[in-house]
Amino acid sequence: MSNGSHEHAFSEDQYEEDKDDESSMGNLLQYYKNSETHPRRNRKRSNQSWPVCLHIAAIFLYGLIALLVTYHMNKRHNTVQSLIYSPANEILEYKTQLYDLDLLGDSSYFGTPSPQIDKNWHELMAPSSIHLSKSERQHYDPKSHVVQFPDGTFLGQLMVYHELHCLKRLYQYINSDYYFPNLTDREREMNKRHTEHCLGTLRQGVMCHGDVSVITFVWGKHSKVPLGEFSNPHQCVNFERLHKWALDRAVVDGLEPGVLVHPKLGEPSFAVR
Repeated sequence: MSNGSHEHAFSEDQYEEDKDDESSMGNLLQYYKNSETHPRRNRKRSNQSWPVCLHIAAIFLYGLIALLVTYHMNKRHNTVQSLIYSPANEILEYKTQLYDLDLLGDSSYFGTPSPQIDKNWHELMAPSSIHLSKSERQHYDPKSHVVQFPDGTFLGQLMVYHELHCLKRLYQYINSDYYFPNLTDREREMNKRHTEHCLGTLRQGVMCHGDVSVITFVWGKHSKVPLGEFSNPHQCVNFERLHKWALDRAVVDGLEPGVLVHPKLGEPSFAVR
């Protein structure tokens, strides 16, 4: 009996173990089944998400391009690409500006000669000559012997100040009795040639800069001829910014003895002694 009972107990235990084994095997099969099916489902979901990701990336890219184009256009509004080198290029800005076209002229620089007008011109022309560093000088003809100062810098001038000099010269020529009294015939001839040189310089300058702003025409109340409307804006250099830059490197002692000395001919006759 006892043996039979043990056999029966053993059989029940064995049955339970077999049952557990079947259950474990089923779980294992289910695990492998899930392992095979879930990645496919995940890959399917991943494949479906790619178009969305690409669409989002495209939107981001288009937005970035639009931002860069806007930045570039705004930058071009304030700056103009230069075809030549100038040490002032890095500080150039452009702005819109209206001209003051009073028929009586600009009383600050023109009109009846006076000490105040002369003072205004002197201040405007203060940075007529500037210092150029060695690296800046290297951008220009290496064969030319550019005038060098004792401190190692070189003598230069922005063309805008030469054009202003020419404009000042024309004003003085118009008022020759005040500015050039008692000239000899030879001096008068040289003064005329200088003035004609300035006229040629200003003509070329006007054509070089080529202001393309438009003048429109209107009918006047008392004139049968169309009248020019000069109230449209111009694209102009920010001259205040440029003038400040030039003042910071202006030659202030160029007329002092020993500063400008020709290597063969000596000091110029205008040197202050």
